[in-house]
Amino acid sequence: MRSRFTCLLLLAANLLPAAEHWIKLTSPHFRMYTTDGQAKAVDALRIFEEARDFFAANSPLAPLSGVPVEIIAFNSEKQYAAYCVDKNSFAYYERGRKSDYIVMQRLGSTYFPAAIHEYTHSFIEHLDLHLPLWLNEGLADVYSSLQPRGDKLMVGTPPPGRLESLRAFGPLDVRVLLNVNRESAYYKLPRAMAQFYAQSWELAHMLSLGKKYREGFPRFLTAISRGESGEQAFAGVYRESLDQVNADLRSYLAPGNIAIRL
Repeated sequence: MRSRFTCLLLLAANLLPAAEHWIKLTSPHFRMYTTDGQAKAVDALRIFEEARDFFAANSPLAPLSGVPVEIIAFNSEKQYAAYCVDKNSFAYYERGRKSDYIVMQRLGSTYFPAAIHEYTHSFIEHLDLHLPLWLNEGLADVYSSLQPRGDKLMVGTPPPGRLESLRAFGPLDVRVLLNVNRESAYYKLPRAMAQFYAQSWELAHMLSLGKKYREGFPRFLTAISRGESGEQAFAGVYRESLDQVNADLRSYLAPGNIAIRL
């Protein structure tokens, strides 16, 4: 049976010669099929290449894979609906045998954070990291904020809704967060999911960008990926108990405390 992604690529490829509104553009590491216009596609490919350069320069463990990334971008919610896996998401990622795929509802600044979030999942997979759900989603959220600032890229601004969710639903204990899986209510029920994603973003942000934790973060990733529990990794890498991590997390978003990196 053909996968959703194979069918989607065949659809795009078959429409190229038959309908002018489908276009194909390429850059050194990406191939894009879109109905959303050439100007937007060129701008999008530039942003994806800049994101890839950022990951290549900041990879904590290994160089990036040479596997190409195929991007399929529609120009409306209606077009996207036939191929989306989550009606609440603007984009999604899937790894194939010969290529990676990112499917987007539309191009443009509103939709780029979701696409970079999914590209981060690709980056993590090709590093062969085996991360728990909170860290995988939290890191994808942190890096979804990549945006140009002059000749640099800025990372670390909160994704839309995360701070509001933390304020509305309150903190989630780290012990609970570390044990959330895809069968958990925190990954299935809307209110609990909002709390889980917000707390995952905050903890991943503190570990990867926070002054106290960022130096040890590559070793933390390695420890987690090789099967240590979160509690073991915090103790082994940072010499911190979960009670102390909880305390640090509660104060991390105090005014002037959150780190933005250029």
